Amino acid sequence: MDLNRVKIFASVVERAGFTSAARSLGISKSAVSRALQDLESDIGVRLLQRTTRKLSLTSAGRAYFDRIRGALGHLEEANGIVSGMNREPAGLVRLAAPDLGGMLLPRIVGEFVARYPRIRIELSLSARLVDLVEEGFDLAVRSGRLGSSSLIARRIATQVSGLCASDRYLRRRGCPESLSEVAEHDCILIRRPHASEGSGGVWNLRNGLRRESVKISGPLIVDDLVAACEAIRLGLGIGFIPRFPGLTDGLVRILPQYASPPIPVSVVWPSRRMEPTRVVLFRDFLMAGLRRERWDR
Repeated sequence: MDLNRVKIFASVVERAGFTSAARSLGISKSAVSRALQDLESDIGVRLLQRTTRKLSLTSAGRAYFDRIRGALGHLEEANGIVSGMNREPAGLVRLAAPDLGGMLLPRIVGEFVARYPRIRIELSLSARLVDLVEEGFDLAVRSGRLGSSSLIARRIATQVSGLCASDRYLRRRGCPESLSEVAEHDCILIRRPHASEGSGGVWNLRNGLRRESVKISGPLIVDDLVAACEAIRLGLGIGFIPRFPGLTDGLVRILPQYASPPIPVSVVWPSRRMEPTRVVLFRDFLMAGLRRERWDR
C-alpha cells in the first residue's frame, strides 16, 4: 500500500476538504482526488462521502482515520527526529494576522528566515476572521475575545486603544476637553468587528472604573487600521486606535484618562497531532517575538 495515499487521506480529513489539503501538501486538487480514489480501491471500501456542498467520512472512513492518525503521528515524529539530524527545516508556513500585524510582523519574520533560510512564510494581513482549517492556514494572530472553537490559543499580550489626533487637526478644530465634546468633532470610523471596542459609530471607553460611550461620526469609514492612522495624521479627524509604538508616532493623545477595556492578543492554531517542524519552530519564535513588544506605550 502506498503510504502517501494514507497521508493524503488524513490531510483531507484534518483540513476538512480537498482544496485545503492540496494547498497544505503542495499538490493539485486533482492529485488529491486521485490518491483518495486509489486508496479506496486498495482497501476495497468507500472512506469519504462526497457531495457538491459537503465532504464527510463514512462509518468505515471514521474507523480507518481513528486508527491511522496515531500511527502517522508516530511515523512523522520518527521521520522528523532522524531527518532533523542531517537536514535543515524547510517548507511553507501560512500565517493570518490583523492589519496591525504589518507594523511588527515583517521584522519578526525577517529575523526568523535569517535563522531558517529554507522556511518560507506567507503572511496574510486582514481584519477578516479567516477560517484556518478551511483556508489552509497554519496559525493566526487574533485581537479580541476568542469564541468557542477547536483551535488551540495562547494569549501573548494585551492591547489598549486611546483617542488620538494630529496637530494639524487640533489647530483647525481645537482639542476636546470632555468625552461629550468628542461627539461634536470629525472622527475616523474603523470597522474591525473582531478586533476592537472602537469599531463602528459608538466608542466604548473607560475612565478608571467608570464606563462611558460616545456616539461619533465623521468623513471617513475604513476597515484598515494603517489607512485610518494615515487619515488621522493628515488631519481628517480624531481616531480611536491601539496605543502601539510606530502606530501612534507623531500623533497627540486626547483625553488620556480614557482608554478601551484591555483587549487580549492571542496566537491560535488548529488542533492536530502531526505538526511539521517548520510550523512549531515559527510558532515558538513568533510568540516569543510578540511578547517582547510594548503593546501599550
